[in-house]
Amino acid sequence: MNVEIVRRGFEMFNARAVEELVALCDPECEWLPFRAQLEGIVYRGHEGIRQFVRDMDEDWQVFRIDPIEFHEHDDRVGVIGHVNALGRARAWRSTRSPASSSGCVPGGS
Repeated sequence: MNVEIVRRGFEMFNARAVEELVALCDPECEWLPFRAQLEGIVYRGHEGIRQFVRDMDEDWQVFRIDPIEFHEHDDRVGVIGHVNALGRARAWRSTRSPASSSGCVPGGS
């Protein structure tokens, strides 16, 4: 049963069927994806799931997870799969020259 819920969750995430994804999740759930852990963010509850999907779509032109294997142990499911991602291009301009903390321009000969 848990494997089917997780499998369906990946399908809904990849289809960006957010409300269907939310319906699969406990109202008190916490999502801790890798980037969020680096930034100290926890996505909590149903609104957290909605925010997670919005954040992903803001940062990524394409982001899908294609599971290959599911391994159920007690009430947990481990997943092995592929991630297909394409970031959004952003232009950035700086008037500052690259410099190290000593003030020297790195590289050079």
